[in-house]
Amino acid sequence: MTTNQKWRFVPVVFIGANMLIVAITVYFANADGGYIVEPSYDEKAQNFEQTIRRDAASRALEWKLDLSESAGVVQVDLRNSAGNVIDGVKLQAIAFHNAHAASRQTLQFAPTAEPGKFTAKLADFREGLWTFRVEASDAKGNQYTTTLERKLVRTGGGA
Repeated sequence: MTTNQKWRFVPVVFIGANMLIVAITVYFANADGGYIVEPSYDEKAQNFEQTIRRDAASRALEWKLDLSESAGVVQVDLRNSAGNVIDGVKLQAIAFHNAHAASRQTLQFAPTAEPGKFTAKLADFREGLWTFRVEASDAKGNQYTTTLERKLVRTGGGA
């Protein structure tokens, strides 16, 4: 084989190396599950007017919701516009870490001994920015929804 004939394999080697690099890049880009998936996005888009009406009704209630977290336990304080406890509240939320939005957790909040306060435990706690889509309803049938973002950090030196 002459020197000129050996050079004809160089483009093949470069193309093969490029294909390998692309395959490795695609694998690592998708391996952590960090891509964002919005369940039923098409249905939500078709019913966007309903979402607008629901958000307007929530704002009209003027409920105040404060959300905090400590050691993987999420605490919510919910009050009406006058700052009073709301009777018969049922509270739930969809929570997800923004870098792992495909791993969503449904939180069912339980009332605490302190009126107006509710707690739920995050099953998979990670430090970072979290989104909480909270839904609350009271004994009168009022429904309140809000979306909150919180930066959560591990406290107490726990694992």
